[in-house]
Amino acid sequence: MSKESNIPKSWVWSNLGEITLTSTKTNSKKEKSDNEFLYIDINAVDNDSFKITAPKLYTWSSAPSRAQQIVKENDIVFSTVRPYLKNIAFVGKKFHDEIASTGFSVIRPILINSKYVFYYVLSNKFINEVNSLAKGTSYPAVTNKVVFNQKIPIPPLNEQQRIVDKIEELISDLDNGLAHLKLVQSQLRIYRQALLKSAFEGKLTKEWRKANSPELARDLLNKIKEERLSNYESELKNWNIALLEWKKSEKKTSRPRKPKFIEFYNYKKDEINTSIPESWTYASLNDLSDLITDGTHHTPQYTESGIKFISVKDVFNEKVNFENCKYISEETHEKLIERCNPEKGDLLITKSGTIGRLAIVPDEKFSLFVSVALIKLSTANLFLNTRWIYYSVKYHVAGLNIDRDIKGGVLKNYHLEDLRNVKILLCSISEQNEIIRLLDSQLSYVDNVEERISSEIRKAETLRQSILSKAFKGELVDQNAKDESTSDLLKRIKLEKKKYQETKLQEKKKAPKRMKKTKTTLLDVIENNFSRENFTYSELKDQCDLSYKEIKTQLFELLENGEKLKSSFDSTTEEIKYSYTP
Repeated sequence: MSKESNIPKSWVWSNLGEITLTSTKTNSKKEKSDNEFLYIDINAVDNDSFKITAPKLYTWSSAPSRAQQIVKENDIVFSTVRPYLKNIAFVGKKFHDEIASTGFSVIRPILINSKYVFYYVLSNKFINEVNSLAKGTSYPAVTNKVVFNQKIPIPPLNEQQRIVDKIEELISDLDNGLAHLKLVQSQLRIYRQALLKSAFEGKLTKEWRKANSPELARDLLNKIKEERLSNYESELKNWNIALLEWKKSEKKTSRPRKPKFIEFYNYKKDEINTSIPESWTYASLNDLSDLITDGTHHTPQYTESGIKFISVKDVFNEKVNFENCKYISEETHEKLIERCNPEKGDLLITKSGTIGRLAIVPDEKFSLFVSVALIKLSTANLFLNTRWIYYSVKYHVAGLNIDRDIKGGVLKNYHLEDLRNVKILLCSISEQNEIIRLLDSQLSYVDNVEERISSEIRKAETLRQSILSKAFKGELVDQNAKDESTSDLLKRIKLEKKKYQETKLQEKKKAPKRMKKTKTTLLDVIENNFSRENFTYSELKDQCDLSYKEIKTQLFELLENGEKLKSSFDSTTEEIKYSYTP
């Protein structure tokens, strides 16, 4: 073994780009509009089995602008967006000559065992190297260049096959075990949702109501309304006093903001489920909240220490986790909490990227980023159990169809207005407490089982990565001195690539001559690749051969002179996004 390279002496390191062919692109304008094809985008890939499981059928007349890459049998598709999610798949015979999104790097090995490359791409070593070069905050992505510049250890061709055979032998039982664990995990999710459904349809406490005759939820809602009105009148009185003082102070500070009264939503008959218990009623989440807002839309200046700053990544396992959070200064915090001030007993819900993770605010001082929404429940907490609202929102989120119900393209965002309109079922406080007691008891058991399953899944993934790590260090199978030398293999690859490129060049020369076209403009690139889609500057740059100066000049001209191209700042991804409407 060579300590420097950590691979056997008979192996060599190579760039991925040196052992692969460039993928072929199609031109939708040359295709018959009614021809059908299977479209492989990120949603088509199962990142547990690493297979293409849900391709979409399109005709070229309705094809997405990103449907451009022709895939071949034995290709590997590697998502360049959020590489750590491992949206990677091996292309089987079924998908030969189908079309993949430009959101993938299409890896096409030449004279190299494709499965060997596939398993290396799945290894943490490869993923971590690529991910370290991703750019963007909530929408980290890499370019094709980054992917194909990665190093890969190359053993002799015969040894590649022995390694693949051994990997598949070892992970076969592992995958079977994982499939069973994930089936149980899925069944627990179904049980959890069924339990919540039973609770919020009143079935869980049907016998309890017969024995206890609880108060009407309408009376409870009226108490909340009265308290809210009283609070508003008090705030209005204080505002009038502050306004008078402000006028006397020669208006050197900003004008005090007038408090806003939140009107209660009156549900119509056709909006009410008549199957709920008679003592129950409906209210919107907005009716029960003093305020529903989100964190700052601008990235603050971070500090080494100070006040904790929380984003979507810090809300998981039903709590706020401060272990890996960022920090801001006390001064910045004081400015941010003027608009969004999380206090003990309030509710948090993640609204961008990973949607619907919930946590009740602990007794801790912190500020929020835009990816987390804050539901302030000061008034409602006087009359309701906070965990009732928590479970109500949890039940709502579990029933969401992200593609159908959540707005946004690749990056989904749960809008505050939609959150305010969430319908909450109300029952008496005594029945709330009984339901929460039953849910806490039964769901804690489910949580424990799920945690054990998750632990086993993590162990299985660790074992998988251990197998891959040994495989690509040359420790999984023996080397054979009779195998063709790797240097000879690389020479053959180089010659084969040269032949391939020469053949392509000859085909291009033999193609019917067309009238000389003017140089491709930036508008051509946008129309061919991003029509009706949001895109970033880096994505635009990847799709054209224009110089930086040409791109910059033409981009500014298009923005200034036309209504078709627009730009906006995406505070979630911290990038400028462009949109083009033909």
